[in-house]
Amino acid sequence: MRRKEFVDYGMQNANAAVVIEVIPVDIHEDRFYDVIFYYETDPKKTPHTCRLGPEAVPLDIKQGMRVRVKAILSTILGLESIG
Repeated sequence: MRRKEFVDYGMQNANAAVVIEVIPVDIHEDRFYDVIFYYETDPKKTPHTCRLGPEAVPLDIKQGMRVRVKAILSTILGLESIG
């Protein structure tokens, strides 16, 4: 039996972005982060927002940081630091 190859149908992506602002949010004693960012490829620098748990953001996330936005079907799953 042949192994099936993974096919990317464009549902998953990872794009470079720049953090505009990070706002810590406590909900029922759990910490979350509202992150406002823009994609580097966007000439208008349109702001986007996501709310993520601490496991989904870099430990040292801050304004001006370059990150890779990991998303599936326009749902942001997490951010990774880029050099």
